[in-house]
Parts: sequence; C-alpha cells; structure tokens
Amino acid sequence: MAAENMKKKLNKAFKDLQDPDKRKALDDKIELKEEQDAFKAELKAMREAAQWRRLQGISMDGDDILLAEMDAKAAPTRDEWMTTLPPERKPGGVVVVFPCEQERLVRPQRTDEVIPVAWTNTPSERAQKAKMSYLEAYNEAAALASNEQENNSNVILQ
Repeated sequence: MAAENMKKKLNKAFKDLQDPDKRKALDDKIELKEEQDAFKAELKAMREAAQWRRLQGISMDGDDILLAEMDAKAAPTRDEWMTTLPPERKPGGVVVVFPCEQERLVRPQRTDEVIPVAWTNTPSERAQKAKMSYLEAYNEAAALASNEQENNSNVILQ
C-alpha cells in the first residue's frame, strides 16, 4: 500500500512539473522561500553586528530595535523545556484528570494522620498556613514577653 501511494504521489508531482502554470506557481514558492531565507540570514548578521557593537560600547541607529527583537523571549532550548514543568504540572496549576484516571488519582481526605507536603498546597492554603504560623509565633512571643514582665515585677516587689 505504501509503495502504491508513493508511486501515485510521484506521478502527480511529475505531471504538476510538466504543467506550465503549476510549474510557475511552484517556482514562485521556491523563489519566495529563498528570499525569506536570505532575509533571515541578513537579519541574523545585522543582529550579531549590533550585539558586537553593544559589547564594544558603540551605538548606531536601529541597534536598539534589532537587539530588542533579539532579547524577546526565544523558544526554549532543549535543556530548558526538558527540565521545567508545564503550567498545568506546577504547584497550584490546573490539573486535567480524565474520567478513567480519576479512580486512581482520588486524594485521601486530610486528617490529622495525613501531613500535607508543602509543594501540594494551593496558594490559598500556603497563605493560610503562613498566617497561622505568624499568629502562633506572635502569640508565643507575647506569652514570653508577659512571663518575663511578670518575673521582673515579682523580682522588683521582693
């Protein structure tokens, strides 16, 4: 089957190349692609020159525009996209669960026995936990201060 399909495609391409109108359209596409590639190569050379001038402390008109486009977020390199989590997998991100997976991924109800790990907390849970730890520390400091004040007043009275 695959060989038959390839033969059909090859025959169609051969016929398209023999037709003058279709041949002209293909030649125009090829020419446009070559012009775009030449433009991209020239633009790359201009950006590299602008970057070199920036490193040398030299400034020319248009360098800022060329370098601003270059500084724009480029596609992540292989190492970056393989080592960073997508937004839906980050803590607090949206998790998509398909119905067949839902049975496996049911979270246990949180009880005193289950201690949640910090990276599973949602932002609101993290804020609540930070608020509670602040209040606990404040109450502890206030209790220590009042105990110390009572001890000092008892020492003075004796």
